[in-house]
Amino acid sequence: MAIAFNASQKALVASGTSLTFSHTCAGSNLMLVLGVAYQTASDDITATYNSVSMTKSAVTASGARDYIFTLFAPSTGANNIVISSSGAAATIQGMSASYTGVVQGNPEATNTGVIAAASSASLSITTIAANAWVVGSINIGDNQTAVDSNGGQTSRQVYEANDNGESALDDKGPTATPGSVNIGWSWSPNSAASGICLASFAPAIRVGRRAFPIWL
Repeated sequence: MAIAFNASQKALVASGTSLTFSHTCAGSNLMLVLGVAYQTASDDITATYNSVSMTKSAVTASGARDYIFTLFAPSTGANNIVISSSGAAATIQGMSASYTGVVQGNPEATNTGVIAAASSASLSITTIAANAWVVGSINIGDNQTAVDSNGGQTSRQVYEANDNGESALDDKGPTATPGSVNIGWSWSPNSAASGICLASFAPAIRVGRRAFPIWL
């Protein structure tokens, strides 16, 4: 069973401690990914989907925070994602994407990076399973009029030309052979620091009524 993109959505609050928006999941062997760009250094974000807690799978270590949350076997249909902060009001940008055909459990790998001020940034992750997919989230400081994805990856959602910071959610897959996969972005006109989170996911293979990861 190959991984396939299902749906994506985005929302933001310019200054607040919570953000709610709807995402619709459909299909089997589902997995929901949520990228969160939080324009403060505090690490105090939580997220739920249909009132079920999402797992904080990756978070940048410092600076304006970037997160990846995951939920395997999410409820199907249209349900609310709720992002909450216990800290001071700040800009919260949420970008969600759901996928079918994913082995259930956990990401096979994650990686995070904080990149010094520049006009581009990228990060690599090592996939384990054949035909894995990689999802990447970025939080970019300063005010940019354009955010562009590197070649070979697919932009699912992006905030650009936004006074409260920029962010993006991309994916790349399938990667036929396990190994290093790079995801990156460029932006203009300002040099800015950024935080990137990556997570890779293995495809499921169906045997009877059960699904298992595909390993080499």
